[in-house]
Amino acid sequence: MFEWSETDLMIRDAVRAFIDKEVRPNLDALDSGEMLPYPLLRKLFSQFGIDAMGEDAVAKMLAKEAAGPSEGGKKAGSPFGDQQSMMAVLISELSGVCMGLVSALGVSIG
Repeated sequence: MFEWSETDLMIRDAVRAFIDKEVRPNLDALDSGEMLPYPLLRKLFSQFGIDAMGEDAVAKMLAKEAAGPSEGGKKAGSPFGDQQSMMAVLISELSGVCMGLVSALGVSIG
């Protein structure tokens, strides 16, 4: 059985607060297409540092490519490194509220 860490639980609570403040009041507008999901996702990325993690991951990937062929054909890991559980918490919490945001999130980080 998998158990969330204390950090994961704190992130979950923060994500829930973000959802209550930013997502729930806009569900009808998001569902109808009146409101695009990307500005909301940019705010989410910024608030939780996902944008900075992605920027760091891209910089590392580019540096690795510039250095030459990778060792043994290894592929790069997750762009979120040790923060994969944070992304799991974020996606699971969003999934229960707005699948459209989860789909847009997949396009944004995929």
